[in-house]
Amino acid sequence: MPDLMLTESAKERVLETEAPDVSVVVYVDEHLSDAVGLYRETAGVLKACGRTFEFLFVDDGTDPGVFAQLEDLSRWVRHVRAVRLPRTFGSSTAMSIGFEKARGRLILTLGPFLQVEPASIGRMFELLEEGYDFVNGWRVKRTDFFLNRLESWGYNALVRWVSKVPLHDSNCTVKLFRREVAQELAVYGDYYRFIPILAARRGFRVAEAVLKHRAESNATGIYHPGVFMRRALDLLALLFIGRFTQKPLRFFGLVGSALFLAGMAVNTHLAWIKYVYGEGISGRPLLLLGMLLMVLGLQTASVGLIGELIIFTHHKGIQDYRIERVIE
Repeated sequence: MPDLMLTESAKERVLETEAPDVSVVVYVDEHLSDAVGLYRETAGVLKACGRTFEFLFVDDGTDPGVFAQLEDLSRWVRHVRAVRLPRTFGSSTAMSIGFEKARGRLILTLGPFLQVEPASIGRMFELLEEGYDFVNGWRVKRTDFFLNRLESWGYNALVRWVSKVPLHDSNCTVKLFRREVAQELAVYGDYYRFIPILAARRGFRVAEAVLKHRAESNATGIYHPGVFMRRALDLLALLFIGRFTQKPLRFFGLVGSALFLAGMAVNTHLAWIKYVYGEGISGRPLLLLGMLLMVLGLQTASVGLIGELIIFTHHKGIQDYRIERVIE
């Protein structure tokens, strides 16, 4: 690390007492291979933008050798901090910890390797200065596998359709937003990739910045089909949380009504056979299916009704909005 020490001025190696302009929160997994290079390139851009900054690396339970890189880096550069988790908790948990410990008024998130050319990140700061609260990166001229690009295009099209938020690259790890966004959003599970959508629904102004894609040498090749299955389930959860959290009866009532009506249709058909044609129906599997559908429909609708009662009881403690400005 001596060469890094020579490039850092004495002033930069002293921990700043004032909060920096930008907190760079870096998610660290086994793909991190060059923490010094990531720091140098990103810090160079922030210096060119005239921003004071700190780096916070969050190690999501990787091999001790990975964290050793961060220890060496923080030893020479005092505005670099690192947090290590005892095991892998996932990106949402790791980044939430990073947001809590960040001191800057702006937060820039990065993955364990740079997905974009650092020089293009400056455009994100320009958009914040134009009044936006959240800027999501949009990788263009991508260099990864064609199949990955095709799958990413389809996935993001589905995200736009479900969320009604015009994002083109929800999987980009480069995101820049104001500190208030992190303070108001609850990020858990695998919802980290949906932060811009959650922010837009909360009333924050969200924009996209076109960034030049960099070859991701440490990235995974072709994604495993299980990845897309998990993301599809996340989208289903996002759809429910976004549209039916405050009105669960609309969702469960709709599903329950469909099941109940299907059961009614089956039983009506059987009744027609019995009373018009005089045929026996007691031994027909359709009778069991019809009754089962009706019971499931009633039970599903009951879940929605119970949800409505819970929300009615605790509604005063639920805040799904934000106040931007008050004039008195």
